[in-house]
Amino acid sequence: MTARIPLLALTLFLLAAAARVPAATISWQPIDFGQTFSDSVRQDSSPDPGFWDYWSFSGNAGDIVTITVRREAGSMDPAFALWDGLESDTTAYTSLDSDSASHTWLGKGDDELTPAVPGPWGDARLTVTLAASGDYGVAVAEVGTGPASLPELGYNINLERVVVPLPPSLILLLSALSLLFVASRAGRR
Repeated sequence: MTARIPLLALTLFLLAAAARVPAATISWQPIDFGQTFSDSVRQDSSPDPGFWDYWSFSGNAGDIVTITVRREAGSMDPAFALWDGLESDTTAYTSLDSDSASHTWLGKGDDELTPAVPGPWGDARLTVTLAASGDYGVAVAEVGTGPASLPELGYNINLERVVVPLPPSLILLLSALSLLFVASRAGRR
């Protein structure tokens, strides 16, 4: 009986290792501000970076960026993470909640919004201010409870640059300064 326990443990370990996706080169899909794309990702893909979808965009220091991922099917629970650079291989990532091998984790979107399609949990949104100009990476996954061998689930990803309007008091001040400038120039003639 005791000989069966190590054999069972070894069998379970080998099955778990075989289920994991081997390291793969990442093919970053570009997304620009104002764009929305539809794609799909495997159910319960969050534990394994080999099953994530990878998106990239370029931003400038000081840009305020909002990333939104919405489900297309009620059974999906989308989540994503943002890093301040792009890795070339899936082994550089360990989770949606930590730094990659050479880039800083900037945040995660998970359950911030009411689902677009009725279902459990919420859809994902993250708003951040970019600290530096450069390329940024977004990885999308599904955090459900089914096995990763189940079919892919659809989602929409949207990238927006947030424009902060000038406060009315600043607009009034700038208008007054412009009028003073024009009046001073007219008085010199």
